[in-house]
Amino acid sequence: MAKKKTRDQLMERFREGSRPSGNDFADFIESVVNCTDDGIEKPGPHEPVKIAARDKDRNILDLADVDDSLAWRLRMAGDTGNPGLNLADASGKSRVFIEQETGNFGIGTTSPQATLDVQGTVKGIPVVDFQKVSWSFTKQKESTREIHITVNFPGRVLKAEAMLGSWRMQYERRERINAIGVEIASCNITGSSVELVVRCTLKNAAWFFTDYYQGSGDVVVVATLERAFHDEPVNAEISQKTEDER
Repeated sequence: MAKKKTRDQLMERFREGSRPSGNDFADFIESVVNCTDDGIEKPGPHEPVKIAARDKDRNILDLADVDDSLAWRLRMAGDTGNPGLNLADASGKSRVFIEQETGNFGIGTTSPQATLDVQGTVKGIPVVDFQKVSWSFTKQKESTREIHITVNFPGRVLKAEAMLGSWRMQYERRERINAIGVEIASCNITGSSVELVVRCTLKNAAWFFTDYYQGSGDVVVVATLERAFHDEPVNAEISQKTEDER
């Protein structure tokens, strides 16, 4: 591939009195953007610049470093071809993805199953996911900072566990409740239903639920205690996948 000419070099070839060659004209044509070939155009005076994908992988933009090495790539699809906005690193691995159909936001995944789906090691980041959890929980009086949680899964209760400066509630198969730093006001287990009243020791806190799977053991759901309570009572009732269904 021939070395690309700079603007100054092209201007020198096309200055008054010069006789540019066919190669000079070719270099000049290649130096400008063609909306049909390159997929970049300004459709109208009151419309923004449009960039369209032109290959089967639906790549639209590469971001290179000062040495011209690829740093980031923007695509219009996920790894399985699902439409969305995909920011990948130089190796092609997706780092951030927004799915077009659902609006779900994925970090480390191009198939996000929730409003925010984080794949990998998460250090104290609250993740909201009401698509995999079946809970009914309601905020009580602000003075008591209590949350009533009703869980309907056979043979399972809740465990509270501290993690990296935030609070983590793990849902696992146990016969007792182990509370670390989170006060358990009351717990009533009737058949497959667990009714738990949790009192937060923090001044401002809320419950965030996410699907969490370690690859072994029986941990299925995590709730992170952080930030502020919901202003109004919240109810969530969505189907839960068991470990065997994964």
